[in-house]
Amino acid sequence: MRGAESDGSEVPARVPGLAAATVGLLAIGAAWVGYQGWRLLLQPLPKGAIDLKLRFREVALWFQGEPVYGVRADAVYPPASYAILRPVLDHGSLPLARWLWGGLTVLALIALCRRFAAESGAQGKAARRLAMVVPLALYPVGATIGNGQVGLLIAVCLLLVLPLLRREERSLGQDGLIALLMLVALVKPSLAAFFFLVVLFAKGGLRPAALTVAGYGLLTWLASLPQRKGPFELLLKWKDRSQAGSIWGARFGEGAIIDPAVRPSHLPQVAQERIAEQMERGLVIKSINLHSLVSYFGQPRYSFHASFVLLGIFAVWLFLRRGASLLTLMGVTAVVTLFAGYHAWYDHVILLLALLALLRVAWTQDSRPAAVLGLLLVLFLLAPGGVYALPVAWSNAYVVGQTLVFLAAGVFLARRAAAEHAQAQR
Repeated sequence: MRGAESDGSEVPARVPGLAAATVGLLAIGAAWVGYQGWRLLLQPLPKGAIDLKLRFREVALWFQGEPVYGVRADAVYPPASYAILRPVLDHGSLPLARWLWGGLTVLALIALCRRFAAESGAQGKAARRLAMVVPLALYPVGATIGNGQVGLLIAVCLLLVLPLLRREERSLGQDGLIALLMLVALVKPSLAAFFFLVVLFAKGGLRPAALTVAGYGLLTWLASLPQRKGPFELLLKWKDRSQAGSIWGARFGEGAIIDPAVRPSHLPQVAQERIAEQMERGLVIKSINLHSLVSYFGQPRYSFHASFVLLGIFAVWLFLRRGASLLTLMGVTAVVTLFAGYHAWYDHVILLLALLALLRVAWTQDSRPAAVLGLLLVLFLLAPGGVYALPVAWSNAYVVGQTLVFLAAGVFLARRAAAEHAQAQR
């Protein structure tokens, strides 16, 4: 991927009201991130740090040798992920784990805002300040914090990979750092796996990609030791568990199109009552993605097959567009990732890469379409979001509109990638 990062004709931003927009977004971000920080650190269970609590228990059981995939329905992470999470979560105390994760989150937020501003192409102090506060005001950033999810960490790792991967000549140590960042990002493969292809097809990307594969294999082997099972056996168990979890989530969970005509069976009474109450509201669209669509049309068992087909198609497309800028390709990858499988609203944090790519085009190329799409993306990602703040009918319309904006951003960036690749080949 040979450097279509900029054509050298950077255009200073001349947008009225930058200061007012910065103050407004900062106020939203302070309130939203502050509330979600309280959820992560101090809100009583079960609502506070709900996903971090699950990972904490899974990590503890995993390294005690318990058959996690057999006893924990929420254990949908691969073996290597538990090895990656262990340094922060395996301390025997959930309150301590919450505070350690909180400290990591603060560092991730600082890195995110700094890299977002640096990569945005914003010219002048006012524009850079605006770019720096944009992520704070977006609902997925806060949601991933409050739930104790890993999406924020993944987005930061991918942003940190960008400047390293752009270098024409890299040392073994720099390639090792790329691999290390990718390994941390792969703590949640459903969010990061497609980005591995960006690294693989980048100029000089074979070595960091090979180091990433080797590192992931080593982590998987190390994680298998306390389980007293082979890595391949554990990976197969993970595949079955994650597939079951994804099918459930895409039919009845946070990434679903919930059809009131389809009711689950063989559930505890509490879960049956909760889902029955939810279904009384009629059709509920929480997320439109490949898995929720396949499930809605009655073929949930083919959801993973559909994802792998999309992965293959995307790999071919990415190889054919490898001359485009890395940021543009990561923006397209973010949109494809979001639609490739089951994702809940907090996973929209990965769209920071798409938003960043749009802002860079808007600010450095003075592109009005990119500016409009960037503004729409910010509005549809603005905290607190519409899925849980609006009545069902309005929420459904919001999700449909949001999906159209996401797709439009992906199409725009894909066309941009084609143009950049063609320019790089001349």
